[in-house]
Amino acid sequence: MGVKVRNNQARMQRIEGVTFTPGLNSVAEDNWKRIQKHPIGKQKIDKGLLEEVQAKGKEPSATELAKEIPEIYDMERLQELAEDSRSTVAQAAQKQIDKINAASGDQ
Repeated sequence: MGVKVRNNQARMQRIEGVTFTPGLNSVAEDNWKRIQKHPIGKQKIDKGLLEEVQAKGKEPSATELAKEIPEIYDMERLQELAEDSRSTVAQAAQKQIDKINAASGDQ
């Protein structure tokens, strides 16, 4: 299980080999520890540009996850969530996928 990290900037950024898209990102625990120690990562955390939003090991409920989905722009992650057995999660993920595709002109 990874750590959920919110990138509060409207652009992608890469730190210690990890790419953060705007919104919520899932980061492996060992990578997050490295980022927290990295000078650029530490600076972005201190300024609130990157923030940990879910402690390690806590699995969100379907309702919590559905509320977070509008902040997820990673299509691979959204595809995984669209196949979730919980209909609330799957529908929210598909809605976000459709929204992203419509904005990019892919239908």
